[in-house]
Amino acid sequence: MKKGKGLIYFKDLDDDVKLFEVVVLNQELTKPLYELIGLLNKKSGKDTDSNIEETIESVSQRMLDILIESGIDANVIAAELVINRLVRSIEHPYDRPDFTEDEVEPYEIYTIGKALEHNKSPLVGISFQYIKRQFLSDELYENRNSTSFIDPLYYTEIPTDNLKLYDKIAKEEGI
Repeated sequence: MKKGKGLIYFKDLDDDVKLFEVVVLNQELTKPLYELIGLLNKKSGKDTDSNIEETIESVSQRMLDILIESGIDANVIAAELVINRLVRSIEHPYDRPDFTEDEVEPYEIYTIGKALEHNKSPLVGISFQYIKRQFLSDELYENRNSTSFIDPLYYTEIPTDNLKLYDKIAKEEGI
């Protein structure tokens, strides 16, 4: 620095020298986000902090606590819907347990990735990842036979009746 009068030329630097490093950690945003990710991507079983068996109620309560602590203005029903899709029967992993029964069958709370990969609809699964593993699995042909909300994305011909109707309404109203 003295030779360059306060300047350091790039040509004088070694390849492994750090010029600067910026670490940005916004606790108000990243901490709750990572807590939510950790909660939804944690395999079910015993909670490592309290050694208590995780249930739908405990996971739902923890998610609610995270939303409140972080000040995320989300409806609790939205959180329950996310958790609802992660709950699967142990005996029939592509189905949800029957909660109308007096005694609920054993269930597991899947991670988001596992829930997507083991979705009853094959299109939801292959839209996620692990495509080769899913295509080579016999379950793709034996157990996965349901429709999903993304089926229209795979249609070769998409009906445009609603689009034409909306266009007509927009023209009539001058939008």
